[in-house]
Amino acid sequence: ANENETIVNKEKENTSNQIKIMTKKYETLNQEKESMLEDQKEIEKQFEISQSVIQLKEDKLKSLQEKLDHINQTNKENVAKDIVGIKSKSLQDIHVLERQLEKSKLQSKRVIDELHERIDAYEEERKSLRKLSRLGLKRVGTIWKKRPNE
Repeated sequence: ANENETIVNKEKENTSNQIKIMTKKYETLNQEKESMLEDQKEIEKQFEISQSVIQLKEDKLKSLQEKLDHINQTNKENVAKDIVGIKSKSLQDIHVLERQLEKSKLQSKRVIDELHERIDAYEEERKSLRKLSRLGLKRVGTIWKKRPNE
């Protein structure tokens, strides 16, 4: 009987240690999840800022185009050369901004996809830890039931 109690106590201690380890892992995973969510928010903020900058550039381009139209109406001959140069520069700027926007979108998508993958892995590990906890508790219950009545 004493030997059985020792075995049961060792099993309880092992199970308790496993639960402590799983609890630490769970807390670590929660901290990582919070960190990833903060990273995602920061990336989304940066993406919004990039979009705002692009919008400002487009608004500036639109304003320049309106100024050009006004100048063109006033003095077509003298402004024709300037219009070509400015339009070309504007188109180049638009292309650069479009490339930057696409790059930002791709980077944001990659980071968001990575965050989703990490969150999915975190969720899978949480499920596994819950399953291990249930198995440990069942094992303790089984050992407890098998011990001789005193």
